[in-house]
Amino acid sequence: MHSAMQSTVQLDIDTDAGEDIHHSIGVPVEGETDEHEESLAKEDIPEVVGPKEGMSDTVDDKMWFIRPKSENLDSFLLFHPCQPVVLSFNSAKLYQRRDGKKRHWLTYSHGHGAFFCMVCLAFSKKTDDSAFIDGCFDEKHMYQRIEEHKRSNLHNNSSESFLMRSKNMDISSHIFEKQTTARKEEVKRKHAILERIIETIKLIGKRGLSYRATAEAALDNEKLDHGNFLEILLLLSKFDPLLKNHLDTVIKKSKKQHQSATSSKGRGGFVTLISKTTVNNIICVISALLKKVLPKRSEKPACSQYSSIQHRI
Repeated sequence: MHSAMQSTVQLDIDTDAGEDIHHSIGVPVEGETDEHEESLAKEDIPEVVGPKEGMSDTVDDKMWFIRPKSENLDSFLLFHPCQPVVLSFNSAKLYQRRDGKKRHWLTYSHGHGAFFCMVCLAFSKKTDDSAFIDGCFDEKHMYQRIEEHKRSNLHNNSSESFLMRSKNMDISSHIFEKQTTARKEEVKRKHAILERIIETIKLIGKRGLSYRATAEAALDNEKLDHGNFLEILLLLSKFDPLLKNHLDTVIKKSKKQHQSATSSKGRGGFVTLISKTTVNNIICVISALLKKVLPKRSEKPACSQYSSIQHRI
């Protein structure tokens, strides 16, 4: 163990000269805060004020002070920080900021006789180099070295990675979560549109009306007769923003598809939810449901009703 640890002299830089050093290296003095330090201070990291249970000052703990493999990261984070009383230093100044909040990232190795940064050990790149990754022990300027490391880009980047992981928000899962949320919203929107279409089909079936007309493709031309089905949807869209947005999108994509010589005409290339195929499928489902819920004596008229509707399309 480092010989300096045998000394009982406590170094202190809370002097006027010490404050000048802080300002000269850009380290915040009392009253100033650091965003990442503030965030790390709020994290629920197990607090350790002495050696881990079952450990002594002479135990070889070096295995916990190397870059952890991904499969060992959880165990690594559970072990750290190790913050025992270290002779030659003021523990309060080592492990606490000036505002009294803990420096959870600072951890001490008895085996190395040095201080490490747990977040840099765990989340920095393999090519990154720092005294707090290899082990830092500077008896004369330890407090200053801690402040310098806290201000470094390496520490800030590692802290961001740690905070994102602690909130289950690593980059890949964050992107996947956004995609999943967007897909759920799209499915919900399509369900709402389909509900309006089904209700329109039920109304037309109930009134025994025909569905289609000859000019149904030109939805943006109000002078044409689009048939009962599309005309009702166009009427509803004047008072329903969701349906209007869907029909406007259908019209826009339909024009683009007809104008493009290389447009896809394959199945599923352009789903509008208002095509003849969709309407027929919905009628078949309604007919099947009617057969199940209506008495046998009324089964034939119900089927005939919806069959006659299909013939009018």
